[in-house]
Amino acid sequence: ELGMQSVLTPAAEAALFELVRQPNPSVHLRLLSEQAAHLVATQVRKEGDKAQYERGVALLVTELAKTGEVWRLRQLLGGLQNAGSPRTLTLIEPYLNHSHPWVQVAAFRALRLNRSAEATDVFLDALIDRWPSWKVRTDVVHLFREMALTADHLPRVAAYLEREPKRTLIADALTALSVHG
Repeated sequence: ELGMQSVLTPAAEAALFELVRQPNPSVHLRLLSEQAAHLVATQVRKEGDKAQYERGVALLVTELAKTGEVWRLRQLLGGLQNAGSPRTLTLIEPYLNHSHPWVQVAAFRALRLNRSAEATDVFLDALIDRWPSWKVRTDVVHLFREMALTADHLPRVAAYLEREPKRTLIADALTALSVHG
């Protein structure tokens, strides 16, 4: 229910923030802190209470800097995925080249709501220049749908399509690109 509210009460905000700050390390209870991370800075909050949204983004950024654990990185990058804050691009970028594919996928997804040419540049640089594993490419190719593609990006997208050896991924990319006309 907290996810649909455009403005949180101070008590609800405090509860979500505490779940993000003090995640339960138990595999069985991580879902609570993961959901909290996904709820602290959503687009609904951005529209309803910009200050509350900014506090949520700041919390995710602060907590991300404190951890190196894969499960926690995924959790916090997942929260940034719902935020779509342009100020997080430089923060997200190093995780696109992380050694663990789950973290890489979470970082790619964290770019999805930025919907800016800069986020698309970062996305394409990581996808084409760094050429992540097949697993990562499979999980992120559909994100072309979410990216803000400009005419300048089209040659790079074409380069990706020409380089991709997996026909299924080419088909997925073309389907995702179809929303751009």
